[in-house]
Amino acid sequence: MGNAHRPNANTALRALVDECGCGYATLARAVNAVAAEAGVDLHYGRPSIAQWLGGVRPRDPVPVFLAEALARRLGRPLVVSDIGMAPEGVCAEPGPPWDLDPATALAELGSTVERRRLVTSGAYSLAAVWGLPDWQDIAARGTLAATSPGIRVGASDVEGVRAMTDFLLDLGDVHGSGAVRSTALAFLTGDVAAYLRADASERVRRDLHSSAAMLAYTVGWYHWDSELHVGAQRLYTLALRLAASADDGPAYAIVLRGMSLQARGLGHSQTAAHLAEQAHSAAGGIRAQPRHRAFVLAARAVAAGGQRDTRAALRHLTATEHALQLVDNRAGPGTGFHGAALEHAAALTHRGLGDPTAAAGAMARSNRARPDRERHPRAISGAILAEVLLDLGRLEEACATWTGVLDDAEHLRSARLDTAIILMRARLRPHARVPAAAALLRRATEGHVRP
Repeated sequence: MGNAHRPNANTALRALVDECGCGYATLARAVNAVAAEAGVDLHYGRPSIAQWLGGVRPRDPVPVFLAEALARRLGRPLVVSDIGMAPEGVCAEPGPPWDLDPATALAELGSTVERRRLVTSGAYSLAAVWGLPDWQDIAARGTLAATSPGIRVGASDVEGVRAMTDFLLDLGDVHGSGAVRSTALAFLTGDVAAYLRADASERVRRDLHSSAAMLAYTVGWYHWDSELHVGAQRLYTLALRLAASADDGPAYAIVLRGMSLQARGLGHSQTAAHLAEQAHSAAGGIRAQPRHRAFVLAARAVAAGGQRDTRAALRHLTATEHALQLVDNRAGPGTGFHGAALEHAAALTHRGLGDPTAAAGAMARSNRARPDRERHPRAISGAILAEVLLDLGRLEEACATWTGVLDDAEHLRSARLDTAIILMRARLRPHARVPAAAALLRRATEGHVRP
């Protein structure tokens, strides 16, 4: 009687696990790692894999994490139905289909349900990243979707989108992504989605798609900084689609550059390098405008550092510096690149290459060159600098730097910064008897910064 209720073995999952050739414990750790990227803390082990093979379906969104873990092992995309765990329920793929009209996709994101799914479901997909088309291979570049009659937009509306994007970027620099993410998403999925479906001249429509691409990229960056990696990937993909519609290679490159930094932050060094190379190509390579060349070359340097490719990393850093010398730009994604950003990239590159002394020097120079209004970038850079100083055994300097980070953190909302402060606590606990470290630990414990 009891056997009648026993689940049937999951033959589809069994075939994929056998194809992977990895042990149950290894696969379980991979599932936990994918979940961690989505902000979900799992602790599965060998027995859980055996149960799933026996036909037990774990709670959502675990099947999505399992499908992504297997996809990374096999090098091809998989969804929940492929692993014998349909229905997929609320779990969505990480990005819209490439042929989906971006205005329609943005309008769908405006619904309460879709906006909730943007930050609560799915897994960061490496297969989706590797499946992105190279700029030269997009056959439908410059193809704009049909417009709706009755509403017309003009150049002033495009300027309004650009001005709002700049305003949101400034707010994010001063107050952190958490203070502006929801507002930026609402503007993108509301007003801008409506503009994209309105009637306009060919020139205005192209300019509007380019501007919307940069706004979608900005909103994606805010989700990344909030450690909402699935939402960031989906918004980045939308931004790429908008840039392609406008036939805007530099915008496409800027988004790919952001995706490269996200992949690097998640520990996917090969993917980060691949995206940075794509970005350089989309920007125009050596023929790109100096400001765009500097922006994407810095990402190539950081990615090469993560792969411990010293020759390539240093070559890209030198090329970035040379490109930067040719322009005089203000800061901001898509609008420029400045000395502080160059030094920040140099610090990350040297850290990846295993040279903490060079990394500390570059990051210190970056923070000294930061404009006062860039509180959030300064805090992030400061947290990295403090970690590197501690690695070098310079505890007092690290504590002084972390003190500045906590000063800034009191005015910021950033999950990435919150994580850095949690790491600070862990790194300083072994030094709790040192007065400077004890003061920092006490200050954080007393709630002067968000936990």
